[in-house]
Amino acid sequence: MTKRRTVKFIAGILALAMIAAACGDSDGDTTTTGGGDGAGELASIYFILDFIPKGYSAPFYYSLDQGYWAERGLAVTLTRGYGSGDTSVRIGRGEGDIGFAGVSAVMNTIAEGLPLVEFGPLLHTNPTTVFNLQPNGITTVEDLVGLDGATDLKSEQDALVRAYLAQQGEEYEAVNWLNMPEAGMPQVQTGEVDFVMDWIPNLPEWWQNDLEPDTTLWIGNSLEVYGNGFITRPDWLAENRDVAQRFLEGLYQGYLEVINGGLEAQEAAIDALFKYNPEVAEQPGAREFHLGNLQLMISLIVADEGVQEHGIGWWDPEKVDRTLTFINDYLLEEPLELEEAFISPDDQLTTEGQFAIEDVDAALEAVSVVMGRPNPLTERVGAE
Repeated sequence: MTKRRTVKFIAGILALAMIAAACGDSDGDTTTTGGGDGAGELASIYFILDFIPKGYSAPFYYSLDQGYWAERGLAVTLTRGYGSGDTSVRIGRGEGDIGFAGVSAVMNTIAEGLPLVEFGPLLHTNPTTVFNLQPNGITTVEDLVGLDGATDLKSEQDALVRAYLAQQGEEYEAVNWLNMPEAGMPQVQTGEVDFVMDWIPNLPEWWQNDLEPDTTLWIGNSLEVYGNGFITRPDWLAENRDVAQRFLEGLYQGYLEVINGGLEAQEAAIDALFKYNPEVAEQPGAREFHLGNLQLMISLIVADEGVQEHGIGWWDPEKVDRTLTFINDYLLEEPLELEEAFISPDDQLTTEGQFAIEDVDAALEAVSVVMGRPNPLTERVGAE
């Protein structure tokens, strides 16, 4: 490892430790202020993210900062997560109202006895992939057998790779897994493991450390299943359907505005992220990383054909069925019925086309260059 890389690596570890400490002490809570359109108290929502605030969650803070929830009569408190599995459990236990979590982890939690329902999508392309620095790359599931891999047992990535290995006829135990909370680039960079399961929009972290990882085995893309969406408890949704709808509308408005507004809106979203999470802004190379992370996530959303046709926030009935079938067949011992897991596609909280992208070509052009590089994802979405 070069001296330059060592310095960057140590700085990155210190930054992550600082974020964890800062978020852990206060739980990273950020709350709306101000009033809505009508008189009376705002309806309070406690919203748990899937992980620490990153570029991809910047539009959530943009919605907060622009008052899109407040003007709908909502006071939303955002707090960090510790993995999709943990967020799912916390929501299922009633420790929060709404969560943002990966679909495989959510279904696993439901199967374990906690009531949850997916009521709004965001990631129509699952971002889970294999990151590695192997000389010959990792292109098939057979290439994983016998290798050392880093995983976080509370993550969506771990739940998805369990199901994927089963689908491909391989045992989960055929890989030498190391359970590492917040597993990522450092474990591969230091040679502690051969590969790590992570989100493909985290590529900028590797680029900042002069690393060129191989992400050929993009599991989430090849499966064509949903990624992260918004979850709550069925009883809460039954009593607060209008509140849940207003929550989604405020959030989707923010995300759509960032997508339609090009680089200027992307920068504004990062400003909002940093405003409410100053410890995140203090990371070395923070703006470059979080902007790149956001841009790659935008490309996943915009490049999806279903999003182009129906807008963001719309459940595609065929993809819902494909997602649940995959999870039932390869992850769960007892299959879930549709009504146990998803809001019915016939009873969605937003309407088809309500959050349509104004100009798909312009939106993709706005994320065509990431950290000075051609965006490596836009041509790959749906192409596996």
